[in-house]
Amino acid sequence: MLEQMRAIAQQTNQAAVPAQFMFATVTALSPLTVQVDDRFYLSAPALIALASHTHEYAQGDTDVNTPLELGDSVAILRNLGGQSYLLLGRVRL
Repeated sequence: MLEQMRAIAQQTNQAAVPAQFMFATVTALSPLTVQVDDRFYLSAPALIALASHTHEYAQGDTDVNTPLELGDSVAILRNLGGQSYLLLGRVRL
């Protein structure tokens, strides 16, 4: 009984977190699928990717517009309750 109460309390605390940053690895491109911390996989509709966009910079070359590739590390944001995740973009770890 005590273990059940602890589990319920932990789940309640996790659900109360408004958002959480996480890191994932791209494992498939069509449909876009990522693996989070070697624990679980996400794809649409749970994984929401932003539309492609462009930027102009005065100096230097960037990879902002380079499409994601297999093995890329990405940052994702888990929403309240953990039912959907917003893919923020590629990161260099």
